[in-house]
Amino acid sequence: MAKSFPNTGATVIDSAADLPTASAALEGILMFQKDTNELKICDGASWVSVSDTNNVGGLADASYNILRNVVHVTNTTAASDSSWVSAVEATITPTSSSSKILVISTGFFGITSITTDFQTRLVRNSTAIGGLAGTNVVANIYTGANYPSSSYLGDQFSNIYLDSPATTSAVTYKFQGRLTTATLRVNYRNSDSGASAASQMTLLEIMV
Repeated sequence: MAKSFPNTGATVIDSAADLPTASAALEGILMFQKDTNELKICDGASWVSVSDTNNVGGLADASYNILRNVVHVTNTTAASDSSWVSAVEATITPTSSSSKILVISTGFFGITSITTDFQTRLVRNSTAIGGLAGTNVVANIYTGANYPSSSYLGDQFSNIYLDSPATTSAVTYKFQGRLTTATLRVNYRNSDSGASAASQMTLLEIMV
């Protein structure tokens, strides 16, 4: 049976060193630990994270969707390639193999040709994920239908994907693009390396 905790106020602390000694008098007290982004509750004998599925007092009877880890990367480095080229990449280490990773990406791409297809994709480590069926491509756009000429073209494209990496090892995500028959530039416009731009990626680990 779940215990009734009458105390609902939460005190913010910097680290576990600031936690008072657990005791029956503190049962039900909430503390938010900043260095680990954890909300902890005293069960009378110890401090327990509310995201811990093995916790006591019936807390494990409820489902907690907890944001456990956030990584954000901004890339302004210019690059180009006639194959897939990464606009931005970021690495996250999940705290649980059951975690979901929400990948939010924006990439700035410089188009060098208006007679080719422009494609984007999301890659986990070395595997393309979340693409169109059978192609691993997120977007496929004919440039000639969108741009009047190939001079000084640059555009920003976005991608959002919820991944299930099923690991606690470090995972690297890359937001990439390519032109099927030409060179693609990232983080600057075609023929204009002085007109730089930024690509960004945010990774959110969600415990489910």
